[in-house]
Amino acid sequence: MRFIIFLFFVVFLQAEQINKYDVNVHILDNGDMDIVEKILYDFSTDKRHGIFRNIPINKNIIDLISVSQDNKSVKYETYIEHDNLVIKIGKKDILLTAEHLYTIHYVIKRVVFKKNDNFNAISLNAIGTGWKVDINNINIDVYLPPKLSTAKFVVYVGEKGSVKKLNYQQITSTHYKIYISHLAPHEGITFDVIFDKNLIEIYKPNVIWIYIYLFIAMLGIYLYYLRYKMPYISKSPQYYPPKDLTILKSGLLIDEVADLKDISTAILELATKGYLKIEYKSGGIFFKKLKNGENLKDEEAILFEQLLGDIEIGDIRYSKNVSIDGNKINNWLYDWGVKEGYFFETLSALQFSFLFKIILFLSPFIGYAFYQNFGSNVNMIIDRAIMLVFIMIGIVIFFSEGFISKIVGTVFVSLALYMFYLGSVIEYEYTILLSIIPFIFAMYLSNKLSVYTAKGIKKLKYLLGLKEFILRVEKDKIERFLKEDPNYLDKMLPYAVLFGVEHWIDLYTEFDVDKSWYVGDSVMFAVLAEALYDSLTKSETNEAFSDSFSSGGSSGGGSGGGGGGSW
Repeated sequence: MRFIIFLFFVVFLQAEQINKYDVNVHILDNGDMDIVEKILYDFSTDKRHGIFRNIPINKNIIDLISVSQDNKSVKYETYIEHDNLVIKIGKKDILLTAEHLYTIHYVIKRVVFKKNDNFNAISLNAIGTGWKVDINNINIDVYLPPKLSTAKFVVYVGEKGSVKKLNYQQITSTHYKIYISHLAPHEGITFDVIFDKNLIEIYKPNVIWIYIYLFIAMLGIYLYYLRYKMPYISKSPQYYPPKDLTILKSGLLIDEVADLKDISTAILELATKGYLKIEYKSGGIFFKKLKNGENLKDEEAILFEQLLGDIEIGDIRYSKNVSIDGNKINNWLYDWGVKEGYFFETLSALQFSFLFKIILFLSPFIGYAFYQNFGSNVNMIIDRAIMLVFIMIGIVIFFSEGFISKIVGTVFVSLALYMFYLGSVIEYEYTILLSIIPFIFAMYLSNKLSVYTAKGIKKLKYLLGLKEFILRVEKDKIERFLKEDPNYLDKMLPYAVLFGVEHWIDLYTEFDVDKSWYVGDSVMFAVLAEALYDSLTKSETNEAFSDSFSSGGSSGGGSGGGGGGSW
């Protein structure tokens, strides 16, 4: 039994512990604290690589100055974990035993807080409650600036939240010395310095540079946007369809996208050109192939082939069997628009390029804002920057088309902002302001970009002039044009439908114009354009395509603190 007790005490005496812990604190005129810790760590017979030191960040900025082991430079790494700055000292390929002295020099900024209406205070967990080992021989020296010579000095000891006071020695009016022989695991020492609020004020960012930045950022973004902004287009009436464009190409130039309505109108154009006969029955719409599509434009040939496939001339196909690859047509048209010089590039590519350049433009300002809030702590800046990226991604999703994107984007941004809150940086609203508001402004403008070149705007001007005439429906001019060209209505009808003026169909009856490409009663003919569109949207094979468009006084209550251990 005695042997077991003896063995127990031997093991206990050989456990890891800190044999000496010296802390030297200089409080600067602005309230920042310059701290040097000397930790004599005894690994005993255990083999360890080194120690780690956790320093809570809270709402402070921590600048790490230097780290050494046994008064020599040593390898270490830093990272953020659970809102702690972790300093991990040592090498993986080296194991240590016995005593080693670790010296850590760092500065904590922005530690002054409001005590009450008349006093501000500085609080430091000189020995944090996070240590899991016994600490012996603690010496703490605190040096105040001369202007705080009349400040009240209070020291607390014990586990986190303890209000047990600890005696200290005042060497001079600005030098205090704290000594205690032993602290058990998870016990710490905190001191408070309380002073008149006019002596050192709480840090407040200079908001002037924020407004200057916002003005420069917004102005720069808007000036860049003007490069792609749609100019004002004066419209003069045009009386004939463009000779070098089909309905699909015209539809693309009108709104920068070839949608399902454009395709249904293009089917109508194929009929008016004599390639199809449209038959309207109670069972639906039928298409009859009248001739092959050798002379069709490329985009028309793609549609014609998908619409009727390889059926023989004269055969009839029911509308529900139609299978149209709208993306294939849309992609071909966009490639054509860029190749022919009507567009700079596709709208999605332009938006990506626009936002990417805006982010590059904003990055120096955002970097400066992060430095203002987080100092030179690279790891912390990266950590917060990742959160900011998540917020930006959420904004991009929110501005995408569709109701679901609004929900997903809102959830994404909310979760990212909650991450900011958990990281205790929600009060750094200036960083969020500087980073997010200009980006939201850029996102808003990106939805108003125009991809038109000068050539594209010229052609768009012609089409808008044609639309102006079609909206007016000058019947005397139409009568005159019909005398010159009996097929005038067949050529104009697809454009009238494209522009949403379907009642042009009534002109066939009013001017007694033959419609050999249509079979069915006149009542159904009047709603032909709408019926064509409905037949495509209701077709099971086209569903996916149609969708695609669419502190006080207590131990552990101040800055610094934390703890550490071996690894």
